[in-house]
Amino acid sequence: MRIAVLAHGHPRFSPGGGENAAYALYQALNGVVAVEASFWAAGPRSGEQMGEQVIDLHPSREYLLAAGHDPLLFRSALDLTDGSPFQKALAAWRPDVIHAHHFLGIGLDVFWALKRWFPGVPILFTLHEFLSLCPYHGQFLRLNGSLCDAPTLQHCASCLPDVLVRHLRIRSELFCSWVPLIDAFVSPSIQLAEVMMRSGLMSSERMHVIENLLPAHLGESAVQIHPSGVDMSCFGFFGNLSPMKGLDLVLKAVLLARAQGSRMSLKVFGGFVGRARVHSKSAARYFDLVDALLDQLQDCVELVGPYQQDQIPELMASVAWVVMGSRWRENAPVVIEEALACRRPLLVPDLGGMAEKVRDGLDGYCFPVGSSLALAELMMSCALDQAGWHKLRATMRSPCSGNAVLMSHLDLYRSVLDARIRSA
Repeated sequence: MRIAVLAHGHPRFSPGGGENAAYALYQALNGVVAVEASFWAAGPRSGEQMGEQVIDLHPSREYLLAAGHDPLLFRSALDLTDGSPFQKALAAWRPDVIHAHHFLGIGLDVFWALKRWFPGVPILFTLHEFLSLCPYHGQFLRLNGSLCDAPTLQHCASCLPDVLVRHLRIRSELFCSWVPLIDAFVSPSIQLAEVMMRSGLMSSERMHVIENLLPAHLGESAVQIHPSGVDMSCFGFFGNLSPMKGLDLVLKAVLLARAQGSRMSLKVFGGFVGRARVHSKSAARYFDLVDALLDQLQDCVELVGPYQQDQIPELMASVAWVVMGSRWRENAPVVIEEALACRRPLLVPDLGGMAEKVRDGLDGYCFPVGSSLALAELMMSCALDQAGWHKLRATMRSPCSGNAVLMSHLDLYRSVLDARIRSA
């Protein structure tokens, strides 16, 4: 069985959770007897377009594709005509199954081309957020930052005042016609699957809940340091430092705690993704706020910078707790599974996939979303609770078995292939 895995970025250039999950699946598939996988990823989004449509990262089975930059209709930058470089490269690889992890960068129109080029090959799609329903960053957040439960054309138009309503209608119709092209959808969380099915866009028959896969070496190399070497007052923030990740909320919590006499510290692991191309006033205000907070917290906050996933065990060993501040219903943050693998209790907002994946009082603690005061109180309590930290480490669930996740994917591939054969 030959599987072509498509992703919105390569972890070498874009180390995000979705990219890492797609790449981990590709790597795991190549460890299965009688299975071969290739990895096709949107190339780096630099200021210049790639000189070639398809770049073979020789000698691996990995390819970079020219990345599109259309945030509304997701038009591809690839040549999708018959005989194009992408069509020739993929046809030469002869996939039995195509498994896409996003349309960002790759393009939505790619899927019509794939159906035309490979009519007998089933296509699977892993959902990573609500972008097929929500045109405003796919995060179900309104322009004022409040949660959106059910996007409507009117609501979407108010969040995107510069976008014509007819273009929003075109977008909606485009996604409605895209869904039938997909043989099966994969959701890494129950809450995301339920939202998509409630919307009526996707049916329960084609929806499958399968966790994201962690690289096998991550759990194997997770650093286990002696409890006496852990500083209970040291917290870690991991991930891209974009506005929706809520670093400002975490920094405010540290500032409040320090004002109460706490000696806690925070290590920030990640890069300020998108800062160089800030176009909105709200994003600019966010980065200005973060800068101002960092200026006030120079003595207790360390900006470590970007990292690769294979560094996670070593980095998490340097903190006692992993804290998140996300403002949106994150689907299945890979950082949660990474923290579980490294036995680092989590402090997360009580929202979406974060509340689903972190059992309050067992894997860590949940706090009211958006409340820096509640987080400050929780962090002050945790910084003094060594016994509680040990208890959580004993009750924390292990990350989902990589072998079980891999087998679930393989079973689904076989199922869609069998269905294609029966219908032929």
